[in-house]
Amino acid sequence: MNVTISQRLPEMFSLARERSEESRVRLANILADVFLENSQLNEREQLLLNEIIDELIGNTTTQVRQLLAHRLAKAENVPHRVLLSLACDSEAAVAIPILKNALLKDDDLIYVVEAHGHDHALAVAERALISEAVVDALVATGDLDVMTTVAENLGAKISPRAMHVLIEAARFGNKLQEGLLLRPELTLDMGVQLYWWLESEMRRAMIKRFGIPSGQVEEALEQSINDLLTNVEADRNDSMAMLKVAEWFEARGAITSKVMIHCLRMGFFKLFDILLAKKTTLDIPMVETMVAEDGGRPLSVLCRAMDVDKPSFVSIFLLSRGARPGEQIVNPRELSQAISAYDRVDAPTARKIIDSWKKNPNFILDRLKQVLQ
Repeated sequence: MNVTISQRLPEMFSLARERSEESRVRLANILADVFLENSQLNEREQLLLNEIIDELIGNTTTQVRQLLAHRLAKAENVPHRVLLSLACDSEAAVAIPILKNALLKDDDLIYVVEAHGHDHALAVAERALISEAVVDALVATGDLDVMTTVAENLGAKISPRAMHVLIEAARFGNKLQEGLLLRPELTLDMGVQLYWWLESEMRRAMIKRFGIPSGQVEEALEQSINDLLTNVEADRNDSMAMLKVAEWFEARGAITSKVMIHCLRMGFFKLFDILLAKKTTLDIPMVETMVAEDGGRPLSVLCRAMDVDKPSFVSIFLLSRGARPGEQIVNPRELSQAISAYDRVDAPTARKIIDSWKKNPNFILDRLKQVLQ
């Protein structure tokens, strides 16, 4: 039997029987010393130490367990059951040192990630080396902080399946986007999928890295717009939500007649009004009144000022009527009036008219009052 351990065992048992914080701290330090010194233990010694450790872990304060975990985290011969017990501690402060540094198996780490919360998973995501299987479990949590930490950890091996999940999540997480741009696993197809969700500086970095063809960029924009509108469909009548969507479009130079027609087809009437207001720099209430005006005259001016071609104007006019309560079929006479108004004004004249509306909005405001009465 190792003399040093033989000499320490009586003291350890004595300390284990005591309940004071001081005795518990002393016991934790002695146990840590035994493992850090790489002491050779026979079967009897191991059984006795296990008994003492179980007593200490099961009947002590968080502070003492944290001290023990911190000291054992870098030891190489700690019994697996002890490490796993500390890693599964309900107090994250106890588990974190073990989860970050200790010699745990992948199955252990996956179990902890699936069975415990945010802080435990985050600690696993910060390990120096992480296997694909563990990364899959981390990504499956859906926790944006955890996924961001994984993306930023170049010691993590990310499978194509996990990369797909991260790309999907990165559409709404700027910090996650930054981490993904540095990943060696990022492919051209993944870059195209992510492209339009990035801020302008990161889009330039993506182009520099992959040299994405313009055709793929345009296709990706259409898909990104569809994904965004699908995601916010339940909020289509929420002004603040639609304002944020409009700002997303504006930041990407995507407020075009084609996009506005697409929004109308999907029933995003409020978003259409906001996009039109941004494009013409008019107030949203003014634009709403113009769009709703019978005969489509104000709408024809707005479209002319934006250089919207005639077929697109007709589509915009017909689709925008869907915002009116009970509107099913547009009166042919009203359509004829709208087309006639469009034909009578050219783009420069339309822009001058809009400038006059900005200077003297009373006409539109009066119409708004009439509509509301």
